[in-house]
Amino acid sequence: MYPNDHALKGSAAAFVALHQRMLARDVVAVCSFVRSRAAVPALGALAAAQEAKDEHGAQARPGLPRAAAARAPRLRCRAARASPACMLPKL
Repeated sequence: MYPNDHALKGSAAAFVALHQRMLARDVVAVCSFVRSRAAVPALGALAAAQEAKDEHGAQARPGLPRAAAARAPRLRCRAARASPACMLPKL
């Protein structure tokens, strides 16, 4: 996701608001991922993370989850907002 206020005014502010809300609620967003213009869209998960700093105060590079964790996420459903995604079979 690349917010670009020149192409779409307010997209950077919308991304910051989405990121902060996802952190506050401890949720992930289901999104459409397109690798290139000619590629077929695929479903993906957008996970928010707190900014990490190293011992020198510089921004630390985020680590990637293990392949098994990325492919088999644990879904938590809220009873008030149950969705079909919460009913996925366990892998």
